Amino acid sequence: MTVVDRNKIDIIYVEEDKVFLCISDHLSWDNDNLTTHWEILQDKIKDYMGFIKSGQFREKYPDEKMKPCIKIYFSNEWPDVVEKYLHKLKQLHEEYGCELTWVHDPR
Repeated sequence: MTVVDRNKIDIIYVEEDKVFLCISDHLSWDNDNLTTHWEILQDKIKDYMGFIKSGQFREKYPDEKMKPCIKIYFSNEWPDVVEKYLHKLKQLHEEYGCELTWVHDPR
């Protein structure tokens, strides 16, 4: 599964007191696809937040010590404008007790 597969969590792993809900993003950030790519990514993040806010996350991980974290694995480097929006989203998600992080992983 990848960023284009809606309503599905691509990868889940647990590390210490965090549950990482991972998004695998292989799409290009070229100028022709920038807006479409961003919309697809936003929709996927909204799906993950729906999983968390609906209570499904706590049903699966009832231990209150377990913190949800959304981690995005980008195959392609992102432009500065995307970095700016990601930081805004990160702040918003922290208000909901969810960490948002991202990495460039060309594999």
